[in-house]
Amino acid sequence: VQGTADRPIVFTSIHDDAYGGDTNRNGGSTWPRAGDWDGLSFGTSASGSVLEHAVVAYGGADGNVAVNGAAVTLMHAVIRDSNTSGLRWMNGATGQISDSEIHGNLLHGLYLTAGSSPIVSGNTLHRNRSYAVYMQGNCSPAFSDNTAYGNAYNGIGVYGSLGTGIWSMDLPYLVTENVAVESGSTLTLQPGAVVKFFSQRTLIIRGTLVASGTLTNPIVFTSIRDDGYGGDTQQDGGATKPNPGDWGTLYFADTSIDADTVLNHVVVRYGGYGYSYGSGTSYANITLDTASPRILNSFVENSNRYGLQLINASSPTIEGNTIWENGDSGLWISAASSPQVVDNALVRNTGYAVYMSGGSRATFSGNVATGNRFNGIGVGGTINVDNTWSD
Repeated sequence: VQGTADRPIVFTSIHDDAYGGDTNRNGGSTWPRAGDWDGLSFGTSASGSVLEHAVVAYGGADGNVAVNGAAVTLMHAVIRDSNTSGLRWMNGATGQISDSEIHGNLLHGLYLTAGSSPIVSGNTLHRNRSYAVYMQGNCSPAFSDNTAYGNAYNGIGVYGSLGTGIWSMDLPYLVTENVAVESGSTLTLQPGAVVKFFSQRTLIIRGTLVASGTLTNPIVFTSIRDDGYGGDTQQDGGATKPNPGDWGTLYFADTSIDADTVLNHVVVRYGGYGYSYGSGTSYANITLDTASPRILNSFVENSNRYGLQLINASSPTIEGNTIWENGDSGLWISAASSPQVVDNALVRNTGYAVYMSGGSRATFSGNVATGNRFNGIGVGGTINVDNTWSD
């Protein structure tokens, strides 16, 4: 189906007199409504189908356009006033969604489920009643150059277990429930990606997380209320402000792949709501549970309690970071943990710059502490191993 810019092909309600005139000859006594008809449905045999320069309005069983397991191209289209989502790609659907206007739908602009992975580029998503985009975590679409405004949530809502995929610098990703990168999966965040968390939500890493930003394009993990990164995601005009403890933690489990997992040039802020990991509770922006990733050149700030909390036997490299303005100690280290803590600035934390249990074999060099309640390394508990404390 290929129209032109000045002569689009239109799929709409029988009550829509704006296209094709007064088809049902009722003189305008009826008006079109979302859900007047089911919409366009492309099944598994529809791969290769094209919708170009088309208008699809007032449908809505599974969306104005529903693609089930096929590769479909939709471009230069207007998708509006669906009773559900404007577009729905499901069951491994692929293809391309580009240069289109998706607006006024009663649920999401675009809804992706069950491993669907289209290319989504150059679209404007506005005035949809829920998310600009909502997707199941096992989907891996490629997003670029999209714009979202006037939606209930101006971003990409994510739910469910996360498969291998790439999150890009496009719309912010919104963690709507506790989500996990499962064992065997790798989530890669590109420079400039923004991840925002709803209240109390946590990202659990059981597989591999690669978050390597740059000095000018850091990767950000923050509160849904933080308009400083990713814009006014909730469309509330600044009526809400971010606070420490708004969300949970980045939790690295003992199955996470230490050699491949990295946080480099990231910003992690406003976390630290209590997260129960089984034998205890973490209150930190970043929690390592017998996990030893590299944490480099990053800002860890405004946690409810600790910037980083190392529990059980964690031995990461923590180097070149600024750990500041957290509600307790900047870094908390358990007795069995032995991190390398190098060239960090620990600034204005409410407790110790660092607090560690006496059994820890942590090594420190080149760190600076200033403006903390205690500008040093607090030590508690029993010292029951041979250790060296350096200057």
